[in-house]
Order: sequence, then structure tokens, then C-alpha cells
Amino acid sequence: MPIQLSRLSCVFCGELFRPRNLGHKKYCSEKCTNDAGNAKKREKRNKIRANVSILNSMKIPFGQSREVTKEELENLGFDLRYVSRSVPIWKEGNIQIGTRFYFEYYTIANQQGKLTLYHY
Repeated sequence: MPIQLSRLSCVFCGELFRPRNLGHKKYCSEKCTNDAGNAKKREKRNKIRANVSILNSMKIPFGQSREVTKEELENLGFDLRYVSRSVPIWKEGNIQIGTRFYFEYYTIANQQGKLTLYHY
């Protein structure tokens, strides 16, 4: 006789469902799985747009850079967890000395705790 799994609540819609297997524990259907994924992508896209609008409000001339602090960005509502992409900055000998974060036409380089904002 197969094992009967207990009923669970869907993380996305809240409907009760009985999992078909041990790996099926979060969503009641394929539709809820897709909708939850789309909601996460939409949230990330909106956060990146908000970050870019904050960077636009700083009025950094094209081709110029400016040093900023993390606190200054956070006070403006900037969230560094949401980036278009990030790339490590390497030094000779395979030593990572920082990270470069990309936001449309802006880059933030974090080297040894010092943030530099570039508008390209």
C-alpha cells in the first residue's frame, strides 16, 4: 500500500492539497508554480527599476563617477540585493578584490568596502 502524505497548504494560493510525491511540497498545481515564479521575477524587475530611478536622481554626468557610501544609498531607499548582474573583480593570483554590480547604465564597484558609482 502506498504511503499517504498529509495535506499541505499551497504557498501561493493557500489551497489545501495532497502531495503526489515527497518532492511536491510547495504548490498545489503547475499554474501556482508558474505564477509564484512570475511574481518573484516581477518583484525583482520592479526593485531594479526603483534602484535605477534612485541612481538617475543622483544626477551623475555621463562618463563620470562618484564615491558613495552604503548608508547614503540605503537612506535613499536603494536595495543592493537587486541587481541586473554582478561580476567579481580579480587581482593577479586569483584573489578577488571586489565586486561590480550592474544597473542598466550604471555600475557600482565595491572594492575593499569603498563604493564607486559609474555612469556609462
